[in-house]
Amino acid sequence: MLKGVIIHGVVSKANGMFQWAKCQLDHLCLLNNEQGSEKGTPALDTLPKDLFEKDRGILDRVNDSTPGNRSLVKRTLQWILFSEELMPGEKLAMVVTVEINSDYVN
Repeated sequence: MLKGVIIHGVVSKANGMFQWAKCQLDHLCLLNNEQGSEKGTPALDTLPKDLFEKDRGILDRVNDSTPGNRSLVKRTLQWILFSEELMPGEKLAMVVTVEINSDYVN
């Protein structure tokens, strides 16, 4: 029953945006029961309205995280943006661990 409510809630707000719906379902799956309701408001009622709002929330969380995490996100985005070809996830995970101008390679 809850599964149906969640699916209906996400689909009804998606307006045909598949990626938005996927992001919302991923987010809802990470919530525990206490996080699923903020001050009596169900989590479905607080979902971002579009991908821009979702991305803004992700960037806000990155900005609020540790300096090391911010640096990792920055390097990852730089590799994605400036790579000459699409990089598989495993390769991207390897290259972002390398610190430029460092004598140490992990």
